[in-house]
Amino acid sequence: MEPAETGRLRPVEHITQKLRAFERELGNGTLLVRTMNCPEAAVFDHLFSAVWTVDSSTELARQLEHQGLLAGFQERSPLDRHKLRVAIERLSVLCTKHPRYREALELAERLVAHPVGPDVTAADLQEVRQWRIDLYRHLGRYRDASRHARAEWKRLRSSNIDTSYDQQARATAVFAACQYDLHCFDEMCQMLTPWWRRLKRHPRMVTPLTRVMVYNTLARAMVALSSPGWEAHYYCSLDILSNTEPLDLART
Repeated sequence: MEPAETGRLRPVEHITQKLRAFERELGNGTLLVRTMNCPEAAVFDHLFSAVWTVDSSTELARQLEHQGLLAGFQERSPLDRHKLRVAIERLSVLCTKHPRYREALELAERLVAHPVGPDVTAADLQEVRQWRIDLYRHLGRYRDASRHARAEWKRLRSSNIDTSYDQQARATAVFAACQYDLHCFDEMCQMLTPWWRRLKRHPRMVTPLTRVMVYNTLARAMVALSSPGWEAHYYCSLDILSNTEPLDLART
């Protein structure tokens, strides 16, 4: 087989001549890999101990991994930034274009645990960790999501140099959102109310989208607790979004 468009695989030419030559020179083989609909190659299946029928590079990769044949490529040599960005793009595709959350989570976990080169930035690694949190939530594993979100929240709070108020506020909102799934509404309010007070006095200390995250997440908790004043937070978000992300107004 050979690569075709968009990751598909297709039969090569002159299969019969090639496999007849194989049979003449070697007799039998251990593995034949062919596409599913390839009667020309299927005639020779009996010569091989195993036959894999795959129609895409993804299917081939799964077979290789299942048989342990990718072990040499998975040795823990550090990932440089280019390779990590390619993997992050793959995470995005798995989560948005072809939602396969379990496969994406497995990749995210492996990326978090994998050593990286000196050119990888803290922002790259934080992006992978955020994907992992989001994927646990997508899969309904709320306690795992909360555990990892708490770790990220604590890490950013304890850092004095390689972080910002914006990152800290976002991490707090993400951790609080994970607590919503566990119905810990009081804890959410305790976490987010100090940020709401700070942003009310100094709104420009974080980005507009981060302010929306804080306001909306706090409002959700207050609604669950029947606490008065939740509407004001949503109106603040609507004012921000009308000037920055009008297409996102409906969600708020």
